[in-house]
Amino acid sequence: MLYFVGSDNPFNVLSINWFVEKVLPLLPKEIKICIIGRICKHVPDHESIEKVLFADSLETYYHASKIAICPMLKGTGIKIKVVEAMSLAYQL
Repeated sequence: MLYFVGSDNPFNVLSINWFVEKVLPLLPKEIKICIIGRICKHVPDHESIEKVLFADSLETYYHASKIAICPMLKGTGIKIKVVEAMSLAYQL
């Protein structure tokens, strides 16, 4: 399972919708993506996507995965998402 965490800011909306439209169709059907946060309100339904509007703890999700994605096209979310994923993965 791949993970993407994001609020519903315009940069996240642009980036995750680009990913769903351009990248997701190229991935094997077996690959599932869990999208966490208010960004879920802006993501179309798809058989490969699980949406979690709110998570009490991101650690649970990051510890269950080996890959967190950050398909940001612009904005400052890259720094926060990457550092957060790396710090939680490091705690394993």
